[in-house]
Amino acid sequence: MAGRPEGEVMAGRPEGEVMAGRPEGEVMAGRPEGEVIAGRSEGATVDRDGTAGVLETDHVDPDRHERIPGEYGQPLNLVGRHRAPEVPAVVAQAAPAATPRRVRVRWVLLGVLLVVGVLAAIARLPWEWSFIDDSALLDVVNPQVRAHGPVGGFVTAAYEMYRIDLTWGLFRPAYWLYVAGFYQLPVGVAHAIRVAMLVTVFVGAVSAVVDRASGQRRAVLTAWTLLAVAANGALFMGIWYPSLQELSALCFVGLGLVARRRPWLLFACWLVAAWFKSPFAWLLLAHGLLLCRRRSERVVGVVMTVSAVATLGGAAVLARTGQYTTAGTQLSLKVMHAHADTALGLLGAPALVVLAGALVFGSRLDRGRDPLAWSLLAGGAGYLVNLLPWRTDAHYASPYLFLVTVGALVALRDVDGLAPRRALAGLVVPLLLSGAVVSDTALNGWSTLTNVTGLRDCVRGLPARSVVGFNRAEAWARLDAIVRAHDPGWTGRVVLVPDGQTAGQVGAERVDRIDYYIHQASYGPGTPALMAGAVVCRTRQSTVYRVR
Repeated sequence: MAGRPEGEVMAGRPEGEVMAGRPEGEVMAGRPEGEVIAGRSEGATVDRDGTAGVLETDHVDPDRHERIPGEYGQPLNLVGRHRAPEVPAVVAQAAPAATPRRVRVRWVLLGVLLVVGVLAAIARLPWEWSFIDDSALLDVVNPQVRAHGPVGGFVTAAYEMYRIDLTWGLFRPAYWLYVAGFYQLPVGVAHAIRVAMLVTVFVGAVSAVVDRASGQRRAVLTAWTLLAVAANGALFMGIWYPSLQELSALCFVGLGLVARRRPWLLFACWLVAAWFKSPFAWLLLAHGLLLCRRRSERVVGVVMTVSAVATLGGAAVLARTGQYTTAGTQLSLKVMHAHADTALGLLGAPALVVLAGALVFGSRLDRGRDPLAWSLLAGGAGYLVNLLPWRTDAHYASPYLFLVTVGALVALRDVDGLAPRRALAGLVVPLLLSGAVVSDTALNGWSTLTNVTGLRDCVRGLPARSVVGFNRAEAWARLDAIVRAHDPGWTGRVVLVPDGQTAGQVGAERVDRIDYYIHQASYGPGTPALMAGAVVCRTRQSTVYRVR
């Protein structure tokens, strides 16, 4: 130490002992030789010699220098014009500012809490979300589980779904397994899984568009993508229609987008999507053909292409002989033209969100070698063409809207660095459009749910042995099954009454006696002769009349 004769050791120490357990020659505080101490002028360094402990400098500012603690809290002396005061080396430090990593962690935690809150709210909702397939699928699964247990029931229910789809003409192996497992779950867990599927769709889209972007560009692309995908209102229908394959398949498309740098994993995810809904095979085919152009990924490209062709071929063969598919397919140019017009109208909101953002953000077409954008665009176009003889509206629209929207965003994600005001200005129109779509969709979902539960409670409260007519096809059978599920001893029945008729029907059976009549205006004008009595119940979508 300064002022100590050369070779003298510290009191009480044997010769050669090192200070505070440091090996001889160790650099103080891990600093390499010659490193400048924070807050000192250039040239102030710490000797690497562990025995000297001397700071040599010719330019030490007495008002700015730091105190460097030595052994037992004593300050090291300075060689030069000034010496450090003999005071304990306790230096107050200001609290570190929040780092970008901490800020990201806070946002992630906030997002997790929001998702958990939404899942908890969804889990408390009833299982009767709609008048489509759910109650019929429960009738398939529950008897098998009662007869064979959860595992055996899963196998036999999946086989039963396979047999049903042979007559319907549908190729969807993943859906057979989904039904056999999903409809065994507790109601809250099942609803939570559907919400998680929707979240996965958004996450996959953001992952593909944002890619390696950082900073403000990352934030702009994230917001733009979320708003564009949210403008696809049909996507949310998979929440209150749990039986729909569209959301289930899109969940696996989203997982494939997250795994896009691992071609084999992407292939597995997109194959599952195609086995939920066979038109997704067009996405698999497009991506496989594009990968075949790359030597390093040619093998997986060939496997994708062959799997896509096999899936489309199998679906076509089954559709030619299926009762459901042949009844719903119309190979008429007039019909297909009308369906194309419907699709173009539904593309309007997502397209406006994409174009508004591209104009303000100064997007440039991505001419990189990544084939993802073109795979998504070609897959979406193929999906739409596949639907033209069928239907392109309602929940059927969500897949092709998603694929085309995300494909366009990936192609246009090359945006300039933006000033904050310009970035916010570019999100105004997308926010307004998406907000309108989401709010309208949410109201429609709530109206659907309250219609089901309202009619359920109304019919359960009617007198014993009442015959209730309903003008909505399929819904009459679903309502009858829902009421019986809640009250197995219920003695009434719900029957179909086609518009304009006064008698009901159950299959080939004619039912002349109608005590109450449910009219849902969105499904037809109804039968005025049955709507002259007193109103018994009313929901947002339906009215129940007393007939007798």
